[in-house]
Amino acid sequence: KGLMSDCTAPRTTTSSRHRHRASFLLINPNNCLAALESLKVCDLLMVVAPVSAHEPSSAVAKCLPTLKALGIPQTLLALRGLDEVKQAKKQEVKKAMLNIVANELQVPTDRIKNLPASSPSEFAEVVRQTFELRSEIPRWRSQRPYVLTHRSEIVADPNDDRFATVIVEGYVRGV
Repeated sequence: KGLMSDCTAPRTTTSSRHRHRASFLLINPNNCLAALESLKVCDLLMVVAPVSAHEPSSAVAKCLPTLKALGIPQTLLALRGLDEVKQAKKQEVKKAMLNIVANELQVPTDRIKNLPASSPSEFAEVVRQTFELRSEIPRWRSQRPYVLTHRSEIVADPNDDRFATVIVEGYVRGV
């Protein structure tokens, strides 16, 4: 609820049953550098796609080569608007969307989990699946720790102008 209201702040949810906490970082595909920085700390890439789309938007298509070079983590495809498709065509549409995303990301279709995401119960299933998916840690992350800064501040030392305290809030990965 309210996930899309503020795209600049991460959204966090917890599951006491699975003893997990998940933070959702919304990526603006128009800003490739921000998308790359966000993907560096992600364990899971969730692609939310409307079933009416037969190809990714130009911003997403521009951003994907950069993300592919870094290495794509475990991927979840959440399909919006699948409830508006006739029952006889649903399986065909799901397979077509899965193939589109797999081709764009250049990953095998078995590495992408495909789920509908239109109703509240389907959204709950998507969140449940994010908790149950096992993430694959990229090799480069174990060799190079990484910090994604959400907020930073520099506080000058009142006694000496040559010194300051740097306060950083964000995500640390790879340590």
